[in-house]
Amino acid sequence: MSKPIILAENILEDAGTLEATNTAEDFDIANIIDRRPYTFWKAEAEGTLYITATLAEPVAADCIGIIGHNFGTAEAEITLQHSDNGSDWSDALDMFEPTTNKAILKTFILATKQYWRLKIVTTAIAPELAVLFVGSKLEIPRYVLGSFDPGPETIHAESARSKAGHLLGANIRYIEHNISVSFQNLTDAFVRNNFKPIWDEYISQLKPFFWAWNIEGFPNDIYYVSIPDNFSLSVPYNPVRRNMSLQLVGIKE
Repeated sequence: MSKPIILAENILEDAGTLEATNTAEDFDIANIIDRRPYTFWKAEAEGTLYITATLAEPVAADCIGIIGHNFGTAEAEITLQHSDNGSDWSDALDMFEPTTNKAILKTFILATKQYWRLKIVTTAIAPELAVLFVGSKLEIPRYVLGSFDPGPETIHAESARSKAGHLLGANIRYIEHNISVSFQNLTDAFVRNNFKPIWDEYISQLKPFFWAWNIEGFPNDIYYVSIPDNFSLSVPYNPVRRNMSLQLVGIKE
């Protein structure tokens, strides 16, 4: 059983150059780094395509997150690659074939490189992608505490019922995941040096991020979430180590 993972950092957002092999009209490649799962990049056609990022300097990464894609439908082959010079490439993450169009989160051996690219191979359907993260994961060094539901759902809908209570019609606007997680006995060093920088730069700014509670045991339980608007963070001592609770909200795919 693996520890929970947060991927909030995205080194692609700081890329000096972000390019795709080709792009369909009105589907800008920059859409994949705006953190919005409803704005897309799309290729002109099927084939072997690359999304390539050139950074100002080598940056470390060990995790990739993807959401808002059609890779399962397109029967795509996906490989993450990196390079020291932009010419000689090696695989950071071995090729994999998504079986659905749902969120993906995968880890790989930490590497510090200036050039990163996603290789996408399809044979019949042009690939499309809304959000692509490459960055360093935050692994929380404790398991989720106590009773835990990894994917609770709240239905947001408008409906009409007859006087006898029969459902006449319903409009499902969206279904929301509202995940509560708690941790005990975190070290002060982890809170200050690992969690707090991610909190300050990303989470507290209401920037969406990827969350996996047990990526080895449940690799399909990947959620793209943020904290609620009025969330209050408290990480009290107990008395030497610290406790922490988070509320994570996201839209069901």
